[in-house]
Amino acid sequence: MPGISPEKRRTVIPRWRTFGATLRLGELDSRLPSPDLEKPPSDFLLSRTLAWHQHRTLGHAADLVGAALAIGREDMAREAAAFLLNRATEASPWALEIARRALGEWSDEPDREDVAQGTTERQLWESASRYRKWLRSEPQDAVAWVDVSRIYANLGLDKKAAKCMTIAVQLAGESRFVLRSATRLWIHLDDPERAHEVLARRSITPHDPWLLAAEIAACDAARRPQRLVRIARGVLSDEFSVPPRQLSELASAVATLELDAGSLRKSRKLFRQSLGNPTENSIAQAAWASRRDPGMGFDNRYLDHANAFEARSWRFFGASDWGKVVRECENWRRDQPFSSRPAVQGSYVAAVVLREFGESERFAEAGLRANPSNFVLLNNLAFACACAGRTEKAGQTLAKIGTGSLGREARAVFLATSGLLAFRTSRVEDGRRLYAESLDLARKVEAEDQVPGLYALAVTFYAMEEAAVSPTEGVELLARARRALERFQDPVMEVLKGRIDDGLEAQRGGSAVRK
Repeated sequence: MPGISPEKRRTVIPRWRTFGATLRLGELDSRLPSPDLEKPPSDFLLSRTLAWHQHRTLGHAADLVGAALAIGREDMAREAAAFLLNRATEASPWALEIARRALGEWSDEPDREDVAQGTTERQLWESASRYRKWLRSEPQDAVAWVDVSRIYANLGLDKKAAKCMTIAVQLAGESRFVLRSATRLWIHLDDPERAHEVLARRSITPHDPWLLAAEIAACDAARRPQRLVRIARGVLSDEFSVPPRQLSELASAVATLELDAGSLRKSRKLFRQSLGNPTENSIAQAAWASRRDPGMGFDNRYLDHANAFEARSWRFFGASDWGKVVRECENWRRDQPFSSRPAVQGSYVAAVVLREFGESERFAEAGLRANPSNFVLLNNLAFACACAGRTEKAGQTLAKIGTGSLGREARAVFLATSGLLAFRTSRVEDGRRLYAESLDLARKVEAEDQVPGLYALAVTFYAMEEAAVSPTEGVELLARARRALERFQDPVMEVLKGRIDDGLEAQRGGSAVRK
């Protein structure tokens, strides 16, 4: 059977987008001046202007444009910006972004597709080649190292991604963009301790609300004691002197800690603060929290935020609007292509609810590119292939799963999918044995590990396979599955109840049941 990662506890882990996309979303603005900005503006720009006129390289042009934008003196860098755009095939994508902004050719559309890196494997490799060419001439460009690290992460090349990010941190260890990106990469690579350390060691972290939020999330992921919550509360109490946008994710992160502690009044107040001028990440967090604390309330107008793909996917999931769930999962996956979560949810809904097995397969394969060992994605791919009649590929996919490292819940799912494949390849007795093992284990997991619904799903898919080959056994199993499903009001369970009812009716009429 297909698996979905349940919507368990969520934290405000930083999003990781390209520099250009992050800039467009307003997540690089800060109330805190950098050390360079403490110098008079004339001194701040003078050295960069002189260096540009002396060397006239792409790197010096980008340095000048970035400095001019930082203090609102775009007029001082128009020549350098035009130089970058005139050599667009050589300049890095982020340098072109700031050049367009300096010349007023800026697009503030936050949901504009980021074409700097592309989405297909070929496009990603072409983008990586372009970045590496740029870095050969500008090896000190930390932003480019971060962006190329993201490309490698999307390709599943974890070691290359880690190496590039390490260089970026060494070059610009006080940059918000670099540090938040590094945090997300290390968590993606299942190294939350390093994610926390990269922030904990930086002097800027306690002074930047965006980094404080990331530190709280990383500390939580690493299961370490929270160090900076008192400072975070102090920053949040200063909300009238700090723009709401700068406090959005910090308020969301602290609100989540309060929710965990059972302090609902404080949690609700902080979530309201986080939505003053929210990021997409804060919207997703508040929507998640409202499903845990219905008394909190959540205004669906926040779902109109252009990039609120994750929040909208769960909203449509709850409303059983399945086509829109899949659409938002695809948008979410494109926004965060290295994340397994949108691919898991998309592959699950496409297969279980819509029975669009080709779409489920596409979601799973896209997610596996950056997460080649992800059990749920491998399992869902095998399930979709088996249901679509591509049993050979289904078997090859299941063989990639390292069963020795599976937990009990995952093993119950694996056994059920293996049982389905056995049925689909006419090994009926093997299928019955595998499903029986899955059901026994699912019962134990539900009772001992508090994983509701696992047995109901396993027996439902078993019943539909059995009903297709043995009407007598099938009727009994379909009835058992219907009783198991009755305990749940989950939208997917409701779909399966209707499917079981149809199966029982078909069996009474002497028809085979299988989908």
